[in-house]
Amino acid sequence: LKYAYLYAKTVTLIPTHDKKTNRIMMRNRRIGCSQSGIQQAIAKFGRRAFFNNFCDLGYERIQQLDLAYSEWLCVPKSIKTTSVKPSGTVSLLPGSTAGIHHAHSEYYIRNITVQKSSLLVPACIAAGFTVEDYVYDSNSKVVSFPVREENFAAAKADVSIWQQFKDAADMQTYWADNQVSITVTFAEEEADQIKLCLESFEDKLKSISLLPLIDHGYAQAPYIQITKEEYEKMCSKIKPLVLNFNTHEAEDKFCDGDACEIRL
Repeated sequence: LKYAYLYAKTVTLIPTHDKKTNRIMMRNRRIGCSQSGIQQAIAKFGRRAFFNNFCDLGYERIQQLDLAYSEWLCVPKSIKTTSVKPSGTVSLLPGSTAGIHHAHSEYYIRNITVQKSSLLVPACIAAGFTVEDYVYDSNSKVVSFPVREENFAAAKADVSIWQQFKDAADMQTYWADNQVSITVTFAEEEADQIKLCLESFEDKLKSISLLPLIDHGYAQAPYIQITKEEYEKMCSKIKPLVLNFNTHEAEDKFCDGDACEIRL
């Protein structure tokens, strides 16, 4: 928590190119120390221990740090300090569940799309991973990685709309003073409960998104549920992945969201 706080606070000391942004940033010093792998932590440590020890005490610790370092740096305390972000790549790298969301399932295939010319393609083939032509782009390949979620409790399709609202509200209560980012998924038979859920938690959440659980029908989807037997069969073919090359296949500069430009 200390290192996460120090990094976030330090960023507020660096001016941007926009004077208006700088004025707001210098006044508010807003930061957002976030948690990920939340559902795994709840399953591993227990719900009460997680919210009391990780969230409540963790929030207190960040406030202590902010008081001490703001005085030392001669800057205002941060008006907001903690959050739960969507957490995409940051969660994928250590293999944790994204933000507050539940895992896709206990066993699943994680499909990754790479350029056909990438040196990763022959390396993955040699290691025994399944590599296929991407059906939506002739210049790409899809590499399939079998995954087993550790500390698995429930898949997102098995968790009720009420439980997801409750999880978000508890994180907002015990941890996040910024907004908790969550997309609540709901089954068709739960659609008539949305209004009551929103009314029940309207004073406990800053905002919330909802998405129906539907069969998208896409081939080679990013997440595909499999059985334990299928997982073990795929794993039995895998050997160590040898990456004995050193190259940058793509370099992003001046990026804003999904759009990047390279200035010469």
